[in-house]
Amino acid sequence: MKLTNMIPKLTSRALLFGALSTAAPGAIVIQASETGGDVVFIANGTANLIGLTSSVITGSTAAGLNASLGLLTVGSGNFQRYDGLTAPANLPFGTGSGFVVSSSNSGGPLSINGGQLLLPSGYISGSYLSASNTFNVQTFASFSGGTLIPGSYVWTWGAGANADST
Repeated sequence: MKLTNMIPKLTSRALLFGALSTAAPGAIVIQASETGGDVVFIANGTANLIGLTSSVITGSTAAGLNASLGLLTVGSGNFQRYDGLTAPANLPFGTGSGFVVSSSNSGGPLSINGGQLLLPSGYISGSYLSASNTFNVQTFASFSGGTLIPGSYVWTWGAGANADST
């Protein structure tokens, strides 16, 4: 995931997940912005699963964020877990404590936490994903008792022809 601070709006942009292979490369872009007194995350794109290991773990997840752990879930619903990501050295992407559930969300789920990726149950590699979260009455500077830190956060996975970083 790559978050880039875009002055002056403190808009962050995140590029998630891409794997180079004979299949189309994947890329999910997540934008985090302060919009109308709220913090909004919007995720769109595709994920190429080559280089990741599908876990037997499935379940349901809520939309939210724990910035101090580097955990972000955009959208909500039933998921399948994939393992094998290498997390960026500059985590976490904020401060504060606890998981903050979004005020509203749609689509998903798309979740990143350390070396784990959660995608909608039955997700087919290369399929289009779309999800969003809104955290009402929040800012980057005072997000639920902490802060969100704009910057670049890059996850990588795969090896050889299937290696990638964004």
